[in-house]
Amino acid sequence: MRNRRIQHGRAALYAAAFLMDLGTYSGYVALFWFVQDRMAAGLTTQGLLALLLLTAYLVLCPVFGRVARRRRWRLAFVVAGPLTIAGGYVLVSASTAVWHLAALTAALATGRALFWPALQAEIGGLASGRVLGRRVGVFNITWSVGVALAPALAGWAYAVNPVLPFRIATGAGLLIVALLAVYARFGRAEESALDPERAGPSDGNGASRGPAAPVAAAAAVTFVWLAWIANFVGYANLDVAHTLFQQLGRAEHLADPLTGRLIAVLGTARTATFVVLFLSHGWVHRRWVLFMGPAAMLAGGGLLSLPLGGAAGSAALPAGMALVGIGAGVAYATSLFYSVEASRHHRVTTGHHEGIRAAGGVAGLLLAGQVAPWLTQVHPRSPFYACAALTAVCLLAQIVIASRSPSGRG
Repeated sequence: MRNRRIQHGRAALYAAAFLMDLGTYSGYVALFWFVQDRMAAGLTTQGLLALLLLTAYLVLCPVFGRVARRRRWRLAFVVAGPLTIAGGYVLVSASTAVWHLAALTAALATGRALFWPALQAEIGGLASGRVLGRRVGVFNITWSVGVALAPALAGWAYAVNPVLPFRIATGAGLLIVALLAVYARFGRAEESALDPERAGPSDGNGASRGPAAPVAAAAAVTFVWLAWIANFVGYANLDVAHTLFQQLGRAEHLADPLTGRLIAVLGTARTATFVVLFLSHGWVHRRWVLFMGPAAMLAGGGLLSLPLGGAAGSAALPAGMALVGIGAGVAYATSLFYSVEASRHHRVTTGHHEGIRAAGGVAGLLLAGQVAPWLTQVHPRSPFYACAALTAVCLLAQIVIASRSPSGRG
């Protein structure tokens, strides 16, 4: 009975992750339509709002993540996040000026920064090795499904009523609070007394349930830095691909539905990668895996950069998008895993992991919004050349750091 309560409590956390991204991304997508339709704001204003959201998240995540290392504060942060977001979206629907939305965008970023680092630390708990890998895997699958469904939900809701996506986001935030109440009442208290995944050496099927052998302390720091570099460039690649592929599709005379399906390959490939990592455990504490993310993104960016025509081009575009999605999935999953594991022994937090993710998003947004207009005058694929160059630099930085650091495992 106690083990079942713990499992139900953890399921409530995974459901909260799904609802947070489903609700907030639905509101986020609709926000830019709302700004354009209600306030006649152009692309520059929309870009500044997106930059403000990412920058505030980048700054706040390490701050809140440090406090969330203390378990007694963690749940309060996880609850405060969706409450802040729910209230923010209520006010968004009543906004009449862009500066209102600018202030509320900062509030929404604050809610996300309160929620995600604390939730990730709570899900990780005291687990390590393969147990932590399974928890990270389920978490990544749930939130990525929420992200995948959010644009379709936002489009349908906005067509019904322009403020409906914000109502959905508010409702999702309140439902998350209810789920967290269930977790606090049953799962959290029980897990503090007994964690079934760490209680015994076997899961009843002859497989070890304990953690994999930990790496040495110095090697653990190396793992974290290698994973962070990959996570940074992963989100830079995702933002560039999401933002600029529509323009590339028009330049290559692709039909809009085909362009949309190619963009969807990014999220599909990333979610599929999360599933594969959840089902397998060979990547845990294997350093070579940390190079796979940037390497896959470099190969994908290279395919997107090639001016191929005919059948070769038709195959290169989906393959390139899939490789970028796979690389970003590996990078995010390993960054979260090693950030949680190292947080117990080093001054590392899940807030650093989320902040670095946001920094990659800022870099991608600047590349797509500020540098790309100049580069596209040279060639429509020039921004992808620049992104591939950034990926190559980050991969080289990984190699240099690994060559000068303790070997650890793998």
